[in-house]
Amino acid sequence: FYVQLRDLEDTSLLRTIADNYKVEILGHNVYMPLWFTLACSNESSGNALEMANLFYESGLFEAAEPDIMVEGLLQCVNDPLFSQQWGLQNTGQGGGTEGVDIHYCSAQELTMGESYISVAIIDEGVDLQHADLPNVTSSYDLFDHQSQDEIYGPHGTACAGVIGASANNNVGVAGISPNCYLMSIATDFHINVDAAQRMADGIEWAWKHGASVISNSWTIKNTPVGLINAAIQDAVTRGRNGKGCVIVFSSGNDNLPYVEYPSSNENVISVGAIDRCGNRCVRVDAGHSCDYWDNYHKGSCYGRDLSVVAPGVNIPTTDISGFSGNSINDYWLCFLGTSSACPHVSGVAALMLSVDSNLLWTDVRDIIELTAQKVGDYEYIKEVLGF
Repeated sequence: FYVQLRDLEDTSLLRTIADNYKVEILGHNVYMPLWFTLACSNESSGNALEMANLFYESGLFEAAEPDIMVEGLLQCVNDPLFSQQWGLQNTGQGGGTEGVDIHYCSAQELTMGESYISVAIIDEGVDLQHADLPNVTSSYDLFDHQSQDEIYGPHGTACAGVIGASANNNVGVAGISPNCYLMSIATDFHINVDAAQRMADGIEWAWKHGASVISNSWTIKNTPVGLINAAIQDAVTRGRNGKGCVIVFSSGNDNLPYVEYPSSNENVISVGAIDRCGNRCVRVDAGHSCDYWDNYHKGSCYGRDLSVVAPGVNIPTTDISGFSGNSINDYWLCFLGTSSACPHVSGVAALMLSVDSNLLWTDVRDIIELTAQKVGDYEYIKEVLGF
């Protein structure tokens, strides 16, 4: 929403009130410096319309109005945090480069996903009670081999929100393929004993229970593991009635000139991370980025086995409900790393299969790799996909 000051000296007053209402000042108009642009988040005291009314009724400002006209043109869903999901629609927010995104709104004109396409998330488990994740239809715990009865951390719920959070429900964030079903396959990343066996079991369980896409925001980092390679081979040859599951892996966060295993397996799609300016994501001391990672992540791994890059820093998504996650507001606004890039591609793959479920897994991989270089050319993408 927009606020007009009476005098530039009122800027500090604007900041004080914005802090009180927990809204962000994005900047002011370079041609009309008395006009400021502000944005709401899930922590704000109200939505943009309510905030504009509060600022105006305070009597401290010349004018205040919601961004109704532009919202109608630019925002294709009504989820309140969508304006911060730069990976879906980058308008230059936060100092980014307009258009560096996955062109979410254009994709939604074709499909929002189909319920017969399921995306399995092998991770720490998904919050099955989250209000924005009603489409988790099955779950499996890799420790007790039953339906998931425990969440081992917030990572899986974050991945699930990027892929499949409900869209147009006036709540939280919008998922990339919100009408597709999700499978939660849970494990504990902190327990290393027999980890390879559990991960292989997760891939096997996913394809045998109807997964079309298997999303894996994790790496093992060491040499290839026969168990996991065999499970991947099973999924791409026997999954989807022989058409093959689309298996997506994060490339790793160690700033290496090669992708980490299992992302290096030739039968998967390997995903690296970029920032909102289109640069490879790195730590502040590791190179150039307009949206740096924290000190615990060195940089997105890259190299000849990398298939594609996707948004991977400050990604708003779902969080474990209540006080057990990264935030107390059920949403995490700064999911980062190749872990957050991977589910972007998994969601896109689910949309592709929703449009044409007869695509082989190799078709999906090849189309993603082909169009990655021409992502801004929407007509080219439609031509390649046959729309």
